[in-house]
Amino acid sequence: MKKITVYVEYGETTMKLQNPLVLTHASKLYVKTAAVFWNYKNIRKGYNDYFSIDGKKVVLDEGYWTFKNLRKELESHGLSVEEFPDGRIKIGFTKGIKSLNLWKLSDLLGYTTTFSTTHQSDRPVDIHEGLRYVTVGCNLANRSQNIDPMGFFSNVITSLPIDGTKPLFGTTTKYNDIEREVGVDAGIYNELHFDVKSNVHGIVPGNVLMELYIV
Repeated sequence: MKKITVYVEYGETTMKLQNPLVLTHASKLYVKTAAVFWNYKNIRKGYNDYFSIDGKKVVLDEGYWTFKNLRKELESHGLSVEEFPDGRIKIGFTKGIKSLNLWKLSDLLGYTTTFSTTHQSDRPVDIHEGLRYVTVGCNLANRSQNIDPMGFFSNVITSLPIDGTKPLFGTTTKYNDIEREVGVDAGIYNELHFDVKSNVHGIVPGNVLMELYIV
């Protein structure tokens, strides 16, 4: 049995092995524990870091924004924000404002259709962008026998659920006793490659420290 501890930073990492790893068709990979260090940004430069009022662009600092901070920023530019018990909001204009374009910021604020000041957002504010799980992939996984959370063949060796009701940025979530068994591809390996993804395309919400065993 071989124990491997790996830290996957910024979405992917490659481990060079001092000695080749020889796997047979009977070999198995077991994911034992994992810890996710959340550092994702829900406001990203050049993507959703701005909105415009009367054609004038308002740029937000890149990073993690709570709804409270986003609301404060909107109100400081003459907008009104009304909250409802179901988590939806309504953004209105104060005197003198004629137009507002939320651009891609509208998705965080729950506006999935064309923004309008005459109706509430289409769904509750979603500061975590719909994040539900983090996956870790590895080049050892036998894709023909391995299925990801969406039902497709993949290199995913574990899927870690996200509690979207709690603040994520700057915290660490530990996943103990995962006991996930994965079939591997037989062969001789000189390096191991790991990648971290989430259910939301393009978002890597944190770095992952993981302990696994190969039998």
